[in-house]
Order: sequence, then structure tokens, then C-alpha cells
Amino acid sequence: MKRERRKFWKALLFMVLFATLAFVSVGCSSISVVYVPNNYSTIQSAVNATNPGDTAKNLNLSLETSKPTSENPANAGPFNDPRQIFVVASLEVIDCMSPTVMLQLINALYSSHSPFTVLVGEEKADILSVNATLIWEMWFPTGIRGNMTINTPKQESTGYYDLIVIENVFGTNISEFVVDAVYYEEAIFDTGSGTYPSIMGIHTGTIIPSHDVNVSKMYTYPCMGTGGHSEYVKFWNESWNITANWRSYQGDWHNISFNNSFTLREGEPYNYTIRTGSYPQIIHEKEFNATGGTITCIEFVDANGKVYNDWTPAIRLE
Repeated sequence: MKRERRKFWKALLFMVLFATLAFVSVGCSSISVVYVPNNYSTIQSAVNATNPGDTAKNLNLSLETSKPTSENPANAGPFNDPRQIFVVASLEVIDCMSPTVMLQLINALYSSHSPFTVLVGEEKADILSVNATLIWEMWFPTGIRGNMTINTPKQESTGYYDLIVIENVFGTNISEFVVDAVYYEEAIFDTGSGTYPSIMGIHTGTIIPSHDVNVSKMYTYPCMGTGGHSEYVKFWNESWNITANWRSYQGDWHNISFNNSFTLREGEPYNYTIRTGSYPQIIHEKEFNATGGTITCIEFVDANGKVYNDWTPAIRLE
């Protein structure tokens, strides 16, 4: 109730101020009203310049980040190859301001030089676009809401990171700090699930990661109700190779674990040979854009000796 009453008085004061500016030009000869930024670029410079009886019109603003929040954090994807996220921040006027100042504020937000700065943890994010809309109360704008698309920055590891939104309005910085608003996942290579038809056989092809992938095991997606799995896997290039074998239907049998973990480097092509058993899921495409890179089928020879060049294994490397 108090908040609604405060909003009513702000709107009323705004209307009075607007009417005064529009229709009244007398009666203020003894007291000078100094506006920021109409007369001075910053609040402090206006205060410093006032004389006895003058009034420095303070831009009393409030910044609130409504997306993402600690309760609803944004998933930035892999920590070393993050994706875009949306950030929504609202700038509202606590005390009424002149229409001229409001128009300048709108102009600043729509200009090519965005007043927003966004940090995730200690790293600065690239703001790709800002869609600014007015916040209205009755018939008057009381603030601006900025819907921003940002490229989240790379981080050193997985986990939750704080979000800091900073807005520079006429030389005055206003910031909002949101704890654990963005989280980063482990960097993986994942084709996702495949489909029927399916059969065991030997897959050969290439993988090109879009980010560094630290690998200790490989998961094979099984067809529902089957024991689909991989029995043998080999990754290699001209100077390196590593292999692993299945350890039967015991424990974590969907995975093949490597004795030593290794890293597939961003942008480098790697060959693979995978021998599957039972009914693993298949992606029926020759080249497929997976999470974390691309995978290309060179050849698949099924258990009956039939050859395909567009049967890609459904796997996840992590």
C-alpha cells in the first residue's frame, strides 16, 4: 500500500512538473532550479555549482536486474565455449524528473553507445543488442527496461558466477549485483539421442570439437529396452591415439572408461573407430552438428556386412 501511495505521489509530482514546464514561465526569478544533465553533466557538478536558494534536481534512479536471478539462473553452457543468454535490467525514476531529462535518458538508451556494462564473475560480457522499452505509470514514462542479448565470457572452470549490471547515466554509475545468477557446465561433446533403424557394427569417421573437451569416458545411447553399447573405441590423429574396451554388462555398462583421460582440442580433426554391440541408437546423417562440435560418418559396416556412409553413432564424450 505504501509503495502504491508513493507511486501515486511520484506520478502527481511528475504531472505538476510537466504542466509547470509547459505553461508557466514566471514566478521563479528568485529561486533557480538546476537540472542534471540539462545544466550540468553530473549530479555532483550541479551540487557544487548551486547558490543559496538554488535546487539541484537529482536524478534519483533505481536499477533492478530481473533476469537472470539467483532463483532462476541462466545456463551459459560449457565454461570454455559459452552460449548467449538474455539479461533484463530496469532503470526507474524514484523522484520525478523533467520531460527533457527523460527524453535525454531515452535517447541515451537508444544510442549506438549502450550505457550498459555486464560482468559475469570478473569477466566482461559482449553486449550484442539492447531492446529498450519504456516503463509507464499512468500516462507518463517512469523508466526504461533494457532487454539485452549478451555473449557470456569464457571462465576458468564450471560452477555458478555472479552477474553485475552497470549502467552509466549522464556520468553517474548505477550497479546491480546478483549472486550466482549464471552457471557454466562441463565442456562435453554430445550428439544427443538417435533413432531406429539400428544394428551393431563398426563405425569410422571424424570428430572436430568446437571447444576443448576433456574426456575420461564415452557413453553410447542405447535403443529403449535393449543393451545397446560400444565394445571398443579408438581416437587418433597422425601423431597420437588412444583406445578403450567395454567391461561387460556390469556396473556402468553404458560407458567405456579410458585408463587415462585426454583432451580433444578445439578445431582439430580426430578420427574414430567404434565397434558397437546389441542395438545402439543411430543418427541417420552423414555429418551432424553435435553439442561441442561436428561428427562425420565415413563408413558404417553393420553385422551383416552391409555398408552405409550416413549412419553416425549417438555418443557423449565427457
